[in-house]
Amino acid sequence: MIHPFNRLNRLNCIVLTLGLAVLPMIALPVQAAPKKQPTTWTGVLSKLFQKKPAPGASRPIESLCPIAPGDSAEVWNLQPTLVWTGKTGAIAIQEKQTEKVIWKADIRKKALDKTTSGQWAKNLNYVQYLGEPLNPGQEYEWVLFDLDGKTQLVRYPFRIMAGESRMEVAQGLSALKNVVGGRETWTMRRTQFFAEKQLQADAFQEIFSLRYPSAELQKLLETMPNPCAEGES
Repeated sequence: MIHPFNRLNRLNCIVLTLGLAVLPMIALPVQAAPKKQPTTWTGVLSKLFQKKPAPGASRPIESLCPIAPGDSAEVWNLQPTLVWTGKTGAIAIQEKQTEKVIWKADIRKKALDKTTSGQWAKNLNYVQYLGEPLNPGQEYEWVLFDLDGKTQLVRYPFRIMAGESRMEVAQGLSALKNVVGGRETWTMRRTQFFAEKQLQADAFQEIFSLRYPSAELQKLLETMPNPCAEGES
C-alpha cells in the first residue's frame, strides 16, 4: 500500500514535469563578437613609436641618438637594420665579449647602397648590416662614431634571438604569407607583427624595405614623435 504522502509527492513530480515540457523555449540574447579593428599604418606606427628605449638609450650624445636596436634589445633578423637620429661618420658592429669589429660602414660615403641605407622623415637614418649573417644567441654591439668616423661616441649591446622564441617568430611570419593585398599591405602586417613582439629593429627593417612607400606612410612618419625627444635639453 502506497502511503498518501508518497502518492502526493509522485503527483507533484508528474505535474512539474508536464509543466516544464510545455514551457516555450526562451532565446538567450547572443552577444556579438568584438569587431576587429582593421590594420592601418596609424595603428602600427603608434605601437612602434610608443616603445621607449631602455634608460639611457634615448639620451642624445652631441645630437646623436640611437633608436633601434635599443639597449640590450633582441633582434630576429640575422642582418639587422640600425636606426638612429642625428649625424655620425660611421657605424660598426662588433662582438660584445671580444670587441672585435666584424663590420663597419662609412656613412659619409655616397656610395652606400640606397636600397639598404638612407634617411627618412625627421632625420630618421638607417643602414642595414651587410656582413656575414650574425649568430643566433650571440651578443653584439653596434657602435656610432663621431663625424670623422674614428672616435667611438656610444655603443649599445643587442642579442640575436635564438631557440624557441626564434622558431615562434618564423612560424608567425610564415602565417602572414597569404595576406590579401599588395606589397605595402603585406609589409604593414609584418611590421605590426614585429612591433607587437617588441622587436623594434625588425619592425623598422620591414618599413625601410619598401622602395616606393605610399604618401600616407611617408606623411605619418613625418608626424610621429621623436623617440629621443625626452632626452633632449
